[in-house]
Amino acid sequence: MAGTVEVRLSFARMVVQRLERLSADSAWAHISSGYRGSLVKSLDRLERLADPETAGAEEIVLLDFLIGKGLELLANAAREMGDPELLRFATQPRPGG
Repeated sequence: MAGTVEVRLSFARMVVQRLERLSADSAWAHISSGYRGSLVKSLDRLERLADPETAGAEEIVLLDFLIGKGLELLANAAREMGDPELLRFATQPRPGG
């Protein structure tokens, strides 16, 4: 069974993929680009560890924060676009949060 950090990493990858798909015309896509970049950097740091489960608490807290902000931005974009599928994803319970 995957550890809690690996579950978070998998979920974070899904958030990044959905943030990348936001229409460039959306104000939310522009706002989210910085958070998406920070989330990608956090993923990279954690994925370079021999065992991501040994990551420090600060790194996990940051990852959880960035996942939460990404979901918040996706929910706002989904409401603006009227996309119920994206809204369902963005409002689902998240790992560790």
